[in-house]
Amino acid sequence: MTNVIILGAGRGLCLAHMIALYPEVFAGHKVKGIVEIQEQVHPKLRQKLDSYGLYDTKIFSSAEKALQTIPKEEAEAVLIVTPNATHADYVELCLKYDRHVFLEKPIATNWDDAVRILRMAETSDKTVQLGFVLHYSLFYRKIKELTDSGKLGRLVSMQFGIQRDLDSEFMRGWRRLNKNTGGLMNEKSSHDLDLIQWIKGGQAYPVEVFSFAGKEFFHRDTVVPYEHPENCDECSDSTCPFRFKPESYATREYALNPDFEQFRKCVYRTDADLFTDQSVLIRFSDDTHATFNLNAVSGKSDRTVAIFGTEGNLFGNLAEAELTLMTFRDHKTEKISLRLNKDMVDMHGGGDIRILQEFFEVIEKNGIPAAKIKDGVTASRLAFAADKSAVTGLKVDLEKEFPLP
Repeated sequence: MTNVIILGAGRGLCLAHMIALYPEVFAGHKVKGIVEIQEQVHPKLRQKLDSYGLYDTKIFSSAEKALQTIPKEEAEAVLIVTPNATHADYVELCLKYDRHVFLEKPIATNWDDAVRILRMAETSDKTVQLGFVLHYSLFYRKIKELTDSGKLGRLVSMQFGIQRDLDSEFMRGWRRLNKNTGGLMNEKSSHDLDLIQWIKGGQAYPVEVFSFAGKEFFHRDTVVPYEHPENCDECSDSTCPFRFKPESYATREYALNPDFEQFRKCVYRTDADLFTDQSVLIRFSDDTHATFNLNAVSGKSDRTVAIFGTEGNLFGNLAEAELTLMTFRDHKTEKISLRLNKDMVDMHGGGDIRILQEFFEVIEKNGIPAAKIKDGVTASRLAFAADKSAVTGLKVDLEKEFPLP
């Protein structure tokens, strides 16, 4: 059985808990160590791990120390769930210590690091799998099954979208700066850009990208004297939907050290430099196209899809886990329900369990993962191209400006 070291105790703590919580799926797999560079949270982390029954999981403040202390015979793999800008260096370190790697999305914050990771993965004999959990969601796997079946004919036009709720943490936390994430399109929607290519795969590949983007949900308060105070708790607007409420973190299981000082900043006064609304148009090699819309503020989180083919259409939304298939020749409309229990919905439609389960199976059977490092590269390639187009106002030729190695 494959044992792991986890780098990063935010999302990483969630994965550790999941391994402990589902012994029927992960029986025999052990979390031998977890790395958290913030030593002040180690006591709280220890308490969390013990509450999950992970009494033997060691805590480290350095990835290299963990890899030196725990030999590969005891932990053959590493789960990298650290901030995006650290990914390339950690992949290199883990491969140096001869470990299999599970890398959280997005692959990197810039094109050079993305290509660097791809080259390392392609020249290694270790499994390097990307954390595109929606590849493993029943909802998107059903969409892929239907499009591959030919029921829709040739896919001519696809419309994907993501709507976030009123959680404005991305405007205040470490994700507020493009240098830390590679942009909100890359950070949040590399998932979706990957799905667009995956579903279209076999028919064509993307060749050009054009995008409009803005920061219209959070107009900067730049006029002195400022309309808004610097911090939420100094503001008299008690009904502001983006007012920070520290008490909300009491129910967040994996929030070990929330940066309240940064989170209390007014969303109209932070130094966030990301786009909050963006539309992307992708042209494929067969002259078909896809659009993707990102809206960072909405009353409800959801992902939507509409696919128009020569033989039929397919519509759906992830929150309801429901698809509508319309086929032209038989004039039929079919409702397809893929409803899951709440736990599965919260875990990316069940994708969290399936992707980690497959990671272990791929290692043990010397197989190939469904979500590969190259998928991460091509998804971030679209995100970087979209942001470049939005800044320059020009369409981006992918092969010329972001050539694949």
